[in-house]
Amino acid sequence: MAEQTIPNTGDPRVDAALERIRGKFTDLEDAMLVQAHLEKGLASQLKQHAEFMADQQSAMTLHTQKMSEFDDKLNALIDVVSRMQGGMESRST
Repeated sequence: MAEQTIPNTGDPRVDAALERIRGKFTDLEDAMLVQAHLEKGLASQLKQHAEFMADQQSAMTLHTQKMSEFDDKLNALIDVVSRMQGGMESRST
């Protein structure tokens, strides 16, 4: 940023106070730039995390569906084996 020159007032105490204030504004501007950079990086990470979580949710939904199908097939197989063994009653699901 372009600094505006504050003319000397002729009073050393006032001039020193104005220099301290200028230094504080410079520190504040620097801190704001760092904060903006951090927020930009965190926003990017949050976006990536949200995409990861959506992918995880899709994977869990597919896993649940596949396990349900597996359970159905396993129960059918258990029923067939039970009937083949004779005395055991067949399972009903």
